[in-house]
Amino acid sequence: MDINGPIIVIEDDPDDSLLLQKALDELSIENEIKVFSTASHVLFYLETTQDRPFIILSDINLPGTKGT
Repeated sequence: MDINGPIIVIEDDPDDSLLLQKALDELSIENEIKVFSTASHVLFYLETTQDRPFIILSDINLPGTKGT
C-alpha cells in the first residue's frame, strides 16, 4: 500500500460516481482519483500500471461480473 497512490473507484452509475468524487473532494484528499466503469477496464489498468493504489472503492454489482 502506498499512501500517496491513487484512489481507484469502480462504479458503473455516473450519478454514484459523481457523488463519491464530490465527497472525496470535500475531504481535501490530495491523492489522484481514477474512476473506472467496468471491471475489465480496472483489471487491465491494474495489470499494466506501475501505480500502487492507496485504496480501491468498488460497486459490488457491476454488470458482466459474477462477483468472483
